[in-house]
Order: sequence, then structure tokens, then C-alpha cells
Amino acid sequence: MTTRRLLTQLPAAALAALALAAPAATASSSTEILVPSGSGITAPSGAALTSDGALWIGDGEKGVCRVRLTQPRGLVRDGVWCDPDTPALDKTGQLAFDSETNFLYVAEADSAAGGIWRLRWDPGTGTIVSGGKIIDTPDDLITGLAVSYTGPPRYEGGPLTGELNFTSKRTNSVRRVREPDGAQPTVVTVGQRRFFGEEDISSIAALGPDLYLAEPFGVTRLTTFPGETPRAELVPGLAEPFPAGVASAVAADPQRGRIYAGTDNGNARDQVDVLDVAGLSQELYDVGVAAVIAIVVEDDGDLLIVDDPSDAAGADVNNQARVWRMRLAPLGRPRATWTQVPPLFTSATNAGFGYTARAGSSFECSIDSAPWQPCGGPTSGYYPMSDLAEGTYVFRVRPVDADPSIGVGRAITRPLVVDRTRPTVSIDNTADDRDVYSNEFKIRFSGSEPGLTFRCSLDGAPAIACTPAYHSFEGLTHGYHTVEVTATDAAGNDSLSGPHARYHFYVHAPSPPVRPAPLPPVPPVVAPLLPSPAPAARTAKTVAPKKKKAALRPKAGYARLAGRPRRCARGGFTAYVAGRAIDRVGFRLDGRRIRVVRSANRRGRFAIRVPARRSGPHVLTALIRFDRGAGRSERLALEYRSCPGGLR
Repeated sequence: MTTRRLLTQLPAAALAALALAAPAATASSSTEILVPSGSGITAPSGAALTSDGALWIGDGEKGVCRVRLTQPRGLVRDGVWCDPDTPALDKTGQLAFDSETNFLYVAEADSAAGGIWRLRWDPGTGTIVSGGKIIDTPDDLITGLAVSYTGPPRYEGGPLTGELNFTSKRTNSVRRVREPDGAQPTVVTVGQRRFFGEEDISSIAALGPDLYLAEPFGVTRLTTFPGETPRAELVPGLAEPFPAGVASAVAADPQRGRIYAGTDNGNARDQVDVLDVAGLSQELYDVGVAAVIAIVVEDDGDLLIVDDPSDAAGADVNNQARVWRMRLAPLGRPRATWTQVPPLFTSATNAGFGYTARAGSSFECSIDSAPWQPCGGPTSGYYPMSDLAEGTYVFRVRPVDADPSIGVGRAITRPLVVDRTRPTVSIDNTADDRDVYSNEFKIRFSGSEPGLTFRCSLDGAPAIACTPAYHSFEGLTHGYHTVEVTATDAAGNDSLSGPHARYHFYVHAPSPPVRPAPLPPVPPVVAPLLPSPAPAARTAKTVAPKKKKAALRPKAGYARLAGRPRRCARGGFTAYVAGRAIDRVGFRLDGRRIRVVRSANRRGRFAIRVPARRSGPHVLTALIRFDRGAGRSERLALEYRSCPGGLR
């Protein structure tokens, strides 16, 4: 069986592992996708739970929307706050819900007109019935948002007073809104961020008097005890960074004293870590997510995770966001690590896996999703595999703690590909290449499967490594020569030798140079002396008209961006991109993606309806991707200013 055929039989986890030459991190069995990609969530920015357990998401293109977690899954559009064409509030940031007042607060991440909106949620209908802006931050956008309470926690039966904490892009301070449910909320500064620069704080969480901020280099704890100077510092006393990656989202579980943090490492291999506030210990909670956008905690301790794989891959693709549920799990679970693993590809008939965990742990193993079976312990174990047939295997092992209340830890996975089929090599030179009239020859070749390493031998000399596609031999002498190419696959199988892997060619001797016959000598020519001519009358110099240069041929692909906003128009305006060899166009308004247009209209234009915006300078940017061979991409910008009252 060839490696190519084996690759097509690998499960998703093993394919990711082979692509990265390391086992892929997959979510545990207690984690499931509730809302898959393609369910209508386009550009998520934050999430919150209302008192009825409904999940609300801030979508940068559709507004503030409730998410249906059961069939049919996806966004619930109300035509006012959640609408794909003209949402009442777009460019959202983080969301926060105050269960004491039934207000849903939304951060407005608009660089020209940021602020905080207060939306009234009706528990009877489960819908938003009204809303308005309570905090205005001109020329700044709000990013992080969290509700904190003073007084005994709700689960202890105490009356709570909610306060609203927020961060913004262009300010280093962390601010708090006093009485956000009142008629005249006031804003005070409660502390300073630990890092301040280009990176925003996209998420904050409140637990007692402490605020936890998702900053690029880890989670910062801002202590805000009354009467004390606020302190912003990394969570002290931890043995490892929290989280293990670039923090992108945080959430608090006051009832269990936990802080959860998700990552966005830009490689689609992200995770959620958990911090035990009382014990000052952190650990990996689960993996398998990609670019965590928001985390919310349900009443039973389960987590709802919003992630966006297209954001993790750096792709400008809509409708890829997902919603996960991570079941509540105990802390202090044992963690298994490998002590011995076979090569990813092998031709052997026997293999074995070694593993270990903390003292006293036992183990359970599974092959190809078979039921879990005990496989060694305590503390370490070894699982032998014998009489292996060709094919793909996926081996999993998980530790089991001696304390039944803790139970099993996360499983670790390792794929194994058994391949004993020898690859073949084909020479791609034609018969016309056999006659060589220089001292250099290029051998062209290919293999029967990907991932092969090649070696080339000239006239029986020791073989040397040669690059795929072709290899050049220089300094050749006159006469017949033979090149033989061999290949070895990832499992160590060598290719078969034979005429198909050899090529014979002939180097012709160079022709002697032809010397031309010498020319006869030419006698010198002596010119006769002549009288000097009289000076000629000066005449006007005639200048021939310059020839016009031929017009330069335009590039294979070009484009222009145009659009004319109507004066004080409330309905926005239409902008378009026109040009040549355009494949698709992505539009961004003030730096936020609004639409990707993949096909031109009847006039050959890639048009988009630009929504209305408040007064202030706005920039519409078009990222043009040309057809293959016509240039890679081009970025154009259109700056305009709308009038006051352009948006109701």
C-alpha cells in the first residue's frame, strides 16, 4: 500500500498530525460543537448569556443576535438589532449581561464613534425591546466589557449592585461606569493596563474585586479593593504562563472560583486554560478550538466557546464561526505524556507506545476508536503492537487518577502508518535529450508518491542527494553516460531499480574552432589638400519633431475604486470596483470587514452597498485579488465624510 493511499484513509485527527509532523490536539469527548461553521455567524466579537440561558452574540456584520443552539441552529434575526443589511448596532465588541436589571450591555467598537449601548431584554418574550447609547467615546472604540458586583454573590442570596467595567483601544486606563442602569451614569478610572500598544484588550472578566484582562502576553489581574491603590500584574504564584499562548478571551465562574482563558495563536491549534483562583494553580482545560473569540459560563458550569477558524487561518472568509460546549470537568486531572513512540511512518511489523503520568495513575488505551481498555500503571505504562498489517492506526491513551472523584484525564493521540510498498521512480527526459552538445546535463524525474527523498548516481559513482524535479550534472566529458535515480519513502522503503530509473545520453565532442583566412593588406589612402571653404551663412536649425513614445501596455490586472456618498444620505451609498482580470473583492469599512464580493454584476463591476455612518471621516478599503497570472492582489482606499444624522 502506498503512502498516498494511506493518507486518504486517515481520520481527521491523524491527517492534521501528518501535516504538522506531530500529533494534532483534538477536543476531549466531553466537548462538542453546538453550532457548526456555515450557520450564519459571520464576524463574532463577543457573547453573553441572558437569564433564560439564551446565548447572544455580537456580530460585526449583523448586529446583536440571539443564537439558537438547537435545530435549526444559527442566528435569530429580529429585523432591528439583528439584521444582515441595516442593523441598529454594528461594529460590536464584547457583551455583558446584568441579571439583576435585565440589561444587556454592548461595546461599540467604532473608531469614529465608540461607546457603550444599553439594551433592555424582556424575560417574558426573550427579546430585546429597546436600547440606546449611554456612554459616548468619540474617536475611540470600546473593546472589553464586564459587569462586576458589590455585595454578597447572587448564589449566596445577597442583593447586588452592578457596575460596568470597560477598556478602549486608545486609552491605557481601565474605567468603570457607576449606576449603569440609571439615568445619568458616571465614569471613573479604576486602574491602568499592564501593556499598552497596538494590541487591544479584547476581553475582560470580573471576579469579586478583581478584574482579569486578556492581554497579548498573558492574563493580567487588576486588583481594585476599595481604599487601596489598584495593582495590575500577571497572576502571581503560577509556575507557567496563563494561558499557554496569546490570550484572546477570558471568563469568570464566581460560583466555582475559576477563571477561564482562551488563546488565538494564529495556527488553528488553540486551547482553553483554567485558573483556580483559591489554589493559585492553572492547567490545560481542553483543546481543539481555533481562534477563541468569547467564553461564557452556564449556570451548571459548562462553557460555551465561540471561535472562528477563518480568523485563525488569516483568511477573509465569512460564515465560518462556531459555538462549542465544554462540559464542566474537575480540576487537578492527571496529564499523560509520551515516553516512547514509534516513527510516524514505518515498515516494521511491531511497534510500541510508552507513556507516563503523575504518581499512582493508571491508564486506559484505545486503537482506532475501539472501547477503552486498561493498559498498565501505576505511574507509567507500555503498549506493544505486533503483527501489524499495512494500514493506518490511531493510538490513544488517557490517565486515570486514583481518586474516583477526579476520574480520567485528557487523552493523548498518536497516529501510525505502516507502509511496506516500495516506491517507483520515472525518468521524465525525452529521447531528444540523449544528444548533449555541452558539458552539462539535467536529469528530470518524479516519484510514485509524495514525501520521497531521491539519490542520483552518474556512471556508477556513489549516489548523492538530488532535488526532486531535476538535477544538473556539470563538467561532463565526451562519450556515453548513464544516470540512475533511486528513491526512499517516509517508511524507509527503497525504490525498485530497473530501466525505468536509468537514462543514457551521449556528450558530443566540441567542434574545433574555424579560423577565417587573413585579409590582404589595404594600402593607405592619402586625401588631397583642398582650400578651406568660406563660412556658410548661419541658418535656423531644423529640429525634427520627437516621436511619441508608444503607450506602455497596461498590467495584466488593474482596478479602480469609485463611489459617491450622497450628501447627508441616510441610506448609505453604493461603491464599486472595476478593472480587468479581477477574481474577487473584499471590502472593509474603517478597518472592519463588511462583505466579500466574488462575481461582477452586469456592468462588470464588483459593487457593494455601504451602510450609513455617523459624521466623521470614514475609510472604505477594497482588497482586490486578481486572476492567477494577472498579479496577486491590490489594496485601494476611499475616504469620505458623512453628515450628522446619517444614522438613526
